[in-house]
Amino acid sequence: MQTVRFAILGLGNVPLALLRYMQEAEPQKTLTDRGIDMLVTGVTTGRRGHAINERGITLTDLEKVGKEGMVSDLNRGPVTKTNLEFIKAVPADILFVATPASIPSYEEIKAAFRRGMSVVTSNKTPVASHFKELNKLARDHGVGFEFSATVLAGWPPWRRTLEAITKLHITEIL
Repeated sequence: MQTVRFAILGLGNVPLALLRYMQEAEPQKTLTDRGIDMLVTGVTTGRRGHAINERGITLTDLEKVGKEGMVSDLNRGPVTKTNLEFIKAVPADILFVATPASIPSYEEIKAAFRRGMSVVTSNKTPVASHFKELNKLARDHGVGFEFSATVLAGWPPWRRTLEAITKLHITEIL
């Protein structure tokens, strides 16, 4: 099994629903069949702090924090104060950008690419504003850039996100 480390930028309904889905039987079987074990190693939020734990942050831990608690209470790694500091410090292969459209997250996506992280985003703003540049930057750094959740975001494309996660790392397993 190869462990794919996953960091999350923004902790609202979408990432929590995705994490719940990833624990269901069908996605777990898909990951197991492809030799992938997913591990959340970091979560960062705008108001509730940042948490890095190279051993993993569980869905149970995140649900205990809820929508109002401090994510920083889960930190077991370097202390970071900004999203960019978090991205530079978190040990991750994939960054899931789940920030609202009012937060561009453009610099964060570029920083992730420069660190060799693939990006899956549900935020339409950086895709709409910088599509060509971000695609080129992802190619230049040999990482994936998935953004299908930016369309019809009210309908969670979990299967597509799972396929993107496995596609981004299946070549590293072979």
